[in-house]
Amino acid sequence: MSRYVIRRLLWMIIVILCVSLITFVLSYIVPADPAQLMAGPRSTPEIVARIRHEMGLDRPLYLQYATYVWNVAHGDLGDSFITRRSVLVSILERFPATALLAVFGLGFELLIGIPTGVISAIRRGGVMDRSLMVASVLGVAAPAFWVGLILIYVFAYKLGWFPLGGYEGWGHPIYAVLPGLTIGLTGAAWYARLLRSSMLDILGADFVRASRAKGLPEHLVIRRHVLRNAWGPVVTFFGIDFAYAFGGILIIEIVFSVPGIGWQAWVAIQNNDVPLVMGTVLFATFLVCITNLAVDIAYTWLDPRIKRN
Repeated sequence: MSRYVIRRLLWMIIVILCVSLITFVLSYIVPADPAQLMAGPRSTPEIVARIRHEMGLDRPLYLQYATYVWNVAHGDLGDSFITRRSVLVSILERFPATALLAVFGLGFELLIGIPTGVISAIRRGGVMDRSLMVASVLGVAAPAFWVGLILIYVFAYKLGWFPLGGYEGWGHPIYAVLPGLTIGLTGAAWYARLLRSSMLDILGADFVRASRAKGLPEHLVIRRHVLRNAWGPVVTFFGIDFAYAFGGILIIEIVFSVPGIGWQAWVAIQNNDVPLVMGTVLFATFLVCITNLAVDIAYTWLDPRIKRN
């Protein structure tokens, strides 16, 4: 297992380097000039040239990238071209808002999706199964911003049960209920359909029929044998979903006016703030790599037959 983890960590470094290179090149292909944006439309060429020199943009591209990688290896993601503040500090300041939405969103997804998938698989072919699957299709098809606007109108504007939007820190979780429910309603459908499909494959297996033939109660058959073997695809999807949510949920943050890292990255893209864009991308890439590693390790606990060498 230790050798496997070391190999995965080495591959994670390679993936981050590749992502950083692609993002760096794409950022500089964009025709907008960060120095010109900082200097303003009425600035003289001399002022623009001086700002470009101060920002290091007049050096060859490979030297700029090499310097950037060296700084990142030492924990320095650079400074924002626009705010002149540390990129790492800016991301860490906005991350708690995104993390709060992610926690509530993932929680609602599992709370709604898993029971729906289990009930639908057990009641296969019945009215409840068909009703739940129709509801899951609607959940998959419904745009997140539309669901969010409906929830705001009904529960915040009309009923006044929740705030219209904003973020007041982890000490006021009520601000995250509606955004989290929006994520949960649109994402739970995937978990329900995935778990239902996985359970249906296992319910017809020989060891399940043998357990029933031995007189084991149905709820124990489902919990001990079916669910234990059906978690694999769900855990894989949860790992991807986890990294996506914690990497910034742009649409949800905009609809509910939550100052998260997704919204910050969107503003940085509009301003051609290359260091902040690259820092956010690398941060999200790191989360994806770590989450994938955790999911692979979790498989060995869910299924002891899997060995990691």
